[in-house]
Amino acid sequence: PQWLNTLNELQGIELEILCKDQSRVSVAVYGVVIRDGQGRLKLVNCILQNITEHRRDKEALRESEERFR
Repeated sequence: PQWLNTLNELQGIELEILCKDQSRVSVAVYGVVIRDGQGRLKLVNCILQNITEHRRDKEALRESEERFR
């Protein structure tokens, strides 16, 4: 993606990915961007953390708070 051209590290960037079974999973991405001598993107080394349940819980809490206001 184009946005990788401006980053040197990835810290908790939240994305939604589509799995083979067509389900969607929310992930947080953490990693580093490695460039060659000319500054061109060479490699992205990252870890994905599944945050699907966290997002679901956060949304349920938000909805609950709205109901009781």
